[in-house]
Amino acid sequence: MDYLQLRRRYEGRFPDETIFMAASGAVDAMVYLVVTHQISEKQILALAVAAGNEADHLVEFVVNLESLLLSVDSPSIPASEVLKACRDQRGPIGRTVSEVLLAGVVKDDVANAVDLFMQDRKFRGIRNHLSISKR
Repeated sequence: MDYLQLRRRYEGRFPDETIFMAASGAVDAMVYLVVTHQISEKQILALAVAAGNEADHLVEFVVNLESLLLSVDSPSIPASEVLKACRDQRGPIGRTVSEVLLAGVVKDDVANAVDLFMQDRKFRGIRNHLSISKR
């Protein structure tokens, strides 16, 4: 999970939990942000800000991010239906998030994606927009 790897390797570079979530979402949505440009870091940040008001903010963020990504992948399905389907899966998504955080295992490909996002110059603009410090 990107979130876990960001916490482990880069904790001091984030001003708050909202930015951690947004950065995690940016790593998950890297293709949509920098290749297809179908979503923006502003959209991801807005999801993180909105989730910050929820009791289980990380799960809420994951549900809403999945909804956004699925909506992009399935433009023929109304976004409201995609969101409803994702919210219907909130329980299983929450259990998966909890299991991953408790296990504390980060796969190599996830670790590499996080390092790329945090170190590569091409992601500097996104990092700056999210107020991620340089060191």
